[in-house]
Amino acid sequence: MFFVDFCFFVDFCIVISYNNTVMRNLLEKLGFLPCGTIYVEEDDFPRLAFEKTSP
Repeated sequence: MFFVDFCFFVDFCIVISYNNTVMRNLLEKLGFLPCGTIYVEEDDFPRLAFEKTSP
């Protein structure tokens, strides 16, 4: 199980590891915005969620 408190009513959502700076920079260049954090019960590494909505 995991806790989700982000990305409601969006067109597209991507979840990445916090230490994945290459993907984070690419997503920001493509217009994605950070929208929250996911905590997975199986490990102690939070994930960063990005969203992109239609114009």
